[in-house]
Amino acid sequence: MELTHLLSVLVVKKEESLQQLRALRAFLGVSDRPDEQYQKVEGSCEWLEARDDFREWQDRPFEYAALDKSPTRGKTVSVYWVHANPGTGKSVLASHVVNRLQELELECAYHHFHAGGKSSRSLGMFLRSIAYQMAVSNAAVCAKLFALAQDGSSLDMDDSRIIWMKLFKKGIFQVIDHPPPFMWLRNNTDAICQGFHLYAAVLGH
Repeated sequence: MELTHLLSVLVVKKEESLQQLRALRAFLGVSDRPDEQYQKVEGSCEWLEARDDFREWQDRPFEYAALDKSPTRGKTVSVYWVHANPGTGKSVLASHVVNRLQELELECAYHHFHAGGKSSRSLGMFLRSIAYQMAVSNAAVCAKLFALAQDGSSLDMDDSRIIWMKLFKKGIFQVIDHPPPFMWLRNNTDAICQGFHLYAAVLGH
């Protein structure tokens, strides 16, 4: 009897979570988590995993788990920047890193900026996509963003500063100590310039 009740509770909670995510997709103007795969030659991206600086960045979330939840240590942000000329395989490398983080069962949010797509190049779209992905993988984030979506206020889809303030500073960062690792891929100058403004915001958090 207790097992039946427990299963019923789990089913209800799962349905509630799915309803919240459906509401968030509408609120954030996103369709779902990105699902972009890039073919690669076997072993072509393993050089990155051999780098000490990459392994240090990759292992940072495990170090967070061992740290005391002090105000200064819990808000440390780590950025790993990869830059190269167009057409040299950055998208393939980013996809490899995403797969690697997922294999390690780390919370991972990512977004590919495409030179030819206006919406994918938008910093606002990037932030909304990252927020949704964090909601999918983190129940506390999902509940917090759902509450924001239900307060009746609208969200300017293109104002990255407002999105950052409302979704992240007043939302996500209120329920977690640090963001999960994520890979940013910059394929054009505009995205790079926008990225510096966002880095400043993140480091200032």
